[in-house]
Amino acid sequence: MENQDKVYFVSLGGGQYFKREGASVTIVSVYDFNPSIERTGFQARYIEGTHSRPCTEQEFDSAVEKVLGILGVGVPVAA
Repeated sequence: MENQDKVYFVSLGGGQYFKREGASVTIVSVYDFNPSIERTGFQARYIEGTHSRPCTEQEFDSAVEKVLGILGVGVPVAA
């Protein structure tokens, strides 16, 4: 996989965002019909299968905020 050293990715269609964190990956799905945020073990096929491209941390964070809004979940405030 050519983008293995990158941390943030977005699927070609823009519906899924990925954040690599060591041996795990956070997957954010911004689809209205199935919004979700999950964390699982990293496998290159998650990113390769969606034909993803690198994105910025800000794009990833915006996707997280969008999903939290769709789900009606409050954003935690750091103390």
